[in-house]
Amino acid sequence: MELSSVTLHKLRIFQLVHEKGSLNQSALALNMSQAAVSQHIRNLEAALDTKLLVRSPHGVRPTAAGDVLYKRSNEILQLVQQIGIDLNALREDKPHHLMLGATPGAGAYVLPVWLAEFQKRFPQVTMSSQTQMTRETVHSVLDERVDFGVTLGAVDDLAEQHLAQHILWDVDYVAIVPPNHPWATKSKVTPEELRQEPFIARQKDSRSRRWLASLFGDLTICAELDSPFATKQAVLNEIGMSILPSYTVRGELERGELIGVEIEGAQLTRPLLLLWRRDRPFSAAQTAFWQMVVEDQREITL
Repeated sequence: MELSSVTLHKLRIFQLVHEKGSLNQSALALNMSQAAVSQHIRNLEAALDTKLLVRSPHGVRPTAAGDVLYKRSNEILQLVQQIGIDLNALREDKPHHLMLGATPGAGAYVLPVWLAEFQKRFPQVTMSSQTQMTRETVHSVLDERVDFGVTLGAVDDLAEQHLAQHILWDVDYVAIVPPNHPWATKSKVTPEELRQEPFIARQKDSRSRRWLASLFGDLTICAELDSPFATKQAVLNEIGMSILPSYTVRGELERGELIGVEIEGAQLTRPLLLLWRRDRPFSAAQTAFWQMVVEDQREITL
């Protein structure tokens, strides 16, 4: 199939031919020649590699594939029309607001990049965010206190029928130590060595803490801090080592202020999730934000 050849224009032509059951009547309605309409249909059939219409002296009738395409093309064209309505609404001279919720790391490092880009595109939309732990972020989405939630790690045990989620990308984590640490010159360490090392962790009820425990068992916790930024500062001040999302320490690693250490056999990645209520239609501002972070696949560079 050559889906890139399936244009909205061809779908609109097919939709009209399907409804009228006549190439000639459709051509008259479109102010086109019958030959041109026929060519568009043939191009569409070639692109989809399937027969859409059965021609006869009395007109045309759809095949089973033609009926399926008619149904889906209606959905596509209605969606395109709604996008136009929503984006036109954003250009009107009236206030719009978008509220986002996020876990601490995403709130401090991911959302500011998104907010800056979104306000370049839609300066008339005011935006705000709140930082909470994963469970509270999920509840804020379900209670409609925020338009979208952003979390790191699965939320399947918190999910219910009203919660929708989309994986934006997988985030790499890195074990970090200060430059004068004995591990700074080692290519890798074992999980057993990790368990013996003073470790700076999130709170006991945090999902990142539980995730690390599932990977490595009991760690030697020397401090509990409530954000990646505070954890990073504690490592810089040689209180202990830790494991953080790579985007939170990229600058320090590049400048040599922190050293990344590989843990033997460990797969340190977690999904970055966008959450929303599946049973609520998007507003114009929500539609525009969704398009930016999901459809444009905008990964961050910090």
